[in-house]
Parts: sequence; C-alpha cells; structure tokens
Amino acid sequence: MRLPSSARLAGLLAFACAAIALVLIAPGALARPGGGGDELEQVEAKLATCRKDLSDAREALQGTEELLALARKRPYVLVPVVGFAIVPMSVQQVTDAIILKYVTGEITRAKMVVLLRNLARRARETVASLKEAIDEAREGVEGVQKRCGALAEQRNRLRAGGGGGEAQESGLGNATGAATLSGRTLRITFTAADKVTTGVYSWTLGADCRSGSGTLRFTGPALRVGETHTSSVTKTAGG
Repeated sequence: MRLPSSARLAGLLAFACAAIALVLIAPGALARPGGGGDELEQVEAKLATCRKDLSDAREALQGTEELLALARKRPYVLVPVVGFAIVPMSVQQVTDAIILKYVTGEITRAKMVVLLRNLARRARETVASLKEAIDEAREGVEGVQKRCGALAEQRNRLRAGGGGGEAQESGLGNATGAATLSGRTLRITFTAADKVTTGVYSWTLGADCRSGSGTLRFTGPALRVGETHTSSVTKTAGG
C-alpha cells in the first residue's frame, strides 16, 4: 500500500475533524428553516439534508479510520505550521529535524533529548486521539441514521395522508375517540360511554400529523354504552 504524502494526510485530517464536528451538532441545528409551506415538502427537505449529513458522517468515519491505519503503519504527529493550522508529519521527519538542530548548534544535547522524548509521547497520543475520534464518528453516524429514519417515517405518513391524534368530548353527548387526518377530513372512531347521536367535540393533532386544534361536529347513529362507531367529520373551526 502506497502511503500518502503529508499534504494528503493534512487534507484527510481537516475533513475528518470538520465532518465529525458537524454530525455531532444537535439535529435541530442542521434542519433548514421552514417557510410556512406544505408540511410534506418541509419534511422532504429535512430528509434530503439529513441524508447529506449521513453521507458526510460516513465519509468522516472512513477518513478517520484511514488516518488511524496510516498512523499505525507510519507513526506521525500533528505539528502546528503557520498558515496551515496543523500538519501531520512522520516521526522520522521530526526526529531528523531535531537532530539537525542539535548538529548545527541550535539546541543543546539535553534539549534534544527532551524533544525526542516529547516526540515519542506525542506519537502515542496521536493514535489515542484518533481512536477517540473514530468512536465519536461512529456515534455521529448512528445518531444521523436515527434522525433520517424518523424523518422518513414522518414523510411516509404524510404521503399516506394519515397521522395520529385524539378527540375529546366537549359538548353534547359523551364519547371518546381517536382521530386520523386525511387531507381536510378528520376521521374519528368513537366509543360511547352513553347514548349519543350528535355532538360537538374538540380536537387536537400531534406531531404525527398536521398540527392544529379546533372543533368538529359529529352526527351518527345512536350508540349504546361501549359501542364503537367510525365516522368522517367536518371541521367547523380552527382550520
């Protein structure tokens, strides 16, 4: 396997660090702001962004794993360089530079010994740091996968025109029920606690379908206690 140059290593390092930081940001911070448009379009836009985040997260993990493999084959350290932030350099390169400084009289022998010891320690720390970065990158991938999965489920529910919600009795009659939204029609399955033929009920819709609240009017057959009836209702307030 041909080992890449220091410039290639620097590029891998920069990308991996940036991508790992990106995927560890709170999920909400990565979502595109909604503009009050159709909810399905907003969810699809968020899902597209999430999939891009997932691709970046996987690439970050792969890049960091490659860096670790290279560090084990050819030990290197991260050296601060003006104009380049940090640059990976092989331990042998840095060792040669330290020895050259001693030979040319720029540093004493004692200073050279200290620098070489520090170099060995930094090489070990580089491997340990890359292992930690890989763990973070894996967590990032898992987190983004879960976020994308949740968005995909939400999109599928919206495409099907359904969702979750609840309806509670607030007027005539006495019944409880569960609501499902399909377009502009709210379908409720009522279970009667008393005889009921008509009634006005409050309704709320949760995160699983279009949010909102209002009232609805239910008209149906007389129900005996415990009977269940499913009916479509017309929203009369609250949009």
